[in-house]
Amino acid sequence: MRVLSLLAILPFVSAKLLLNYNASAGDAASILGRQNLEGWNGAAWPKGQAQNASAFFTTAKDPNGIPAAHVHKGAHFARSEYHMLLGQTAASQTYYIGYRVSFGAGADYQSCPIVFQWKNFDSATVDKDNIPALLVFRQGSSADKYIIDFAAQADPSADQNISQKTLWTKELTHGTIYQFGIVINTAKSGFVQLYFNGRLSTLVNPSTKEHTTKYAGNFFPGQTEPKVGLYGGQATNACDSYIYNVAIGTALADIAAVAGI
Repeated sequence: MRVLSLLAILPFVSAKLLLNYNASAGDAASILGRQNLEGWNGAAWPKGQAQNASAFFTTAKDPNGIPAAHVHKGAHFARSEYHMLLGQTAASQTYYIGYRVSFGAGADYQSCPIVFQWKNFDSATVDKDNIPALLVFRQGSSADKYIIDFAAQADPSADQNISQKTLWTKELTHGTIYQFGIVINTAKSGFVQLYFNGRLSTLVNPSTKEHTTKYAGNFFPGQTEPKVGLYGGQATNACDSYIYNVAIGTALADIAAVAGI
């Protein structure tokens, strides 16, 4: 009986929580990794200058008083993000990313479209394959609605510079808390999956229109790592988001609570 009980727990031994941010526990945002800020109209952030009222990412509270990392990017400012797992990702692995977040009411999200990036930092391939997977905004059907897309490279075998194509889309409401689970396999013939509010999402192949829950591709063109926050064009509106939890692990169980699974 003892042998059977040991065997029962063995599948869980390989799981490894790589990052765990919990605003309700009072975690500092710096747990996420390295802060990236970008200045007025895309200018470099002044060397040695800390975050300020124009761009910040710090543990505070959301408008309802719930502990969260408040992410802010003023009008004409391009980036307020954290770069996670710096130098820790590798080929032929599967990464599970849980992301619990809400987005500020009334903001023009066309001015800060990207809220999650699986970003390539390999100088040899970044010009061709800059952001292999991302969550990105579009304007919705009314002022209080917005559309968020899960997008990725269009063709895993294409040897050309191609833009990301939408795999999944959803119209959401400002101020509502949502849970995302993003699965990225970094094998040469890898894949991505998306959980939304605890459910595995159906993705649509942009080329064939085939429906699938596992979209194939090479999502590790070089050193590729996750980022969360706000990034995009400057425009005229300030943008805010509120991040309650981020968990990254090596098994789905690692992110189940954060992703609502």
